[in-house]
Amino acid sequence: MSQTNPRASLVSDMIVTQLCAFMQGMYEKKDTTTFQGIPFEVIHACLNVVNKLGLDIISVGSKKGELEYIMQTMGIQKIVCIDSEPELITKFPHSGKYIRPHFETVERFLSSNKINNNNTENNPTTIVDNCGLLLPWPQIGKAFYQHVSPTYDYDAIFELKPKCIVIIYEKTGGTCSATMQNWLITQTDYKIVFEHNVETKLLSLQLYNRCMLLVRTDVVLESDLKQSLKSCIKK
Repeated sequence: MSQTNPRASLVSDMIVTQLCAFMQGMYEKKDTTTFQGIPFEVIHACLNVVNKLGLDIISVGSKKGELEYIMQTMGIQKIVCIDSEPELITKFPHSGKYIRPHFETVERFLSSNKINNNNTENNPTTIVDNCGLLLPWPQIGKAFYQHVSPTYDYDAIFELKPKCIVIIYEKTGGTCSATMQNWLITQTDYKIVFEHNVETKLLSLQLYNRCMLLVRTDVVLESDLKQSLKSCIKK
């Protein structure tokens, strides 16, 4: 019976980590109008739908919280940031334009008695089944997250049971766990109400980045909210 070489596995994981860190670094050179190629206006429109439904937004894998900071300056409220290693790739910026994680993991968030975010208090037990989930560029590779599951993106859906999911990812496998990628293809509990695709290149690699808003099938969106999603894309 063949056995996995621990050293080979470690080296492989290190290569994945370095490649993903390089990709992240390339995107962070500093585009002030997009996140991973997705215009801020598109992300704002998706999150605004979540806010209009009266839902708090739980950002899982928020890293340094720079996107969340920008979204708040654009009027998005009630964002809770969750990340166990926000400075794994780069340090918090000196500008102060970021949001530090409120919690390290979803489990710690849910086990806490209450949180205080933007001067409002929410009981986490009321958040489950009654929130929006933001997954901003979920990382791959075990070396990225030493203290959480490699399928943290997929796990968050079943831990939080969100009414809405906003996910920004590379759809050919550059981001997201394989479990999450498969779920996006096969799931039937959510309907895709909006998506925005951008093709980019990283060196010789062709990347297909996507921002997608999924809404649970038992949630009804008013026509004005649907129209706001369409109007966010500049013709």
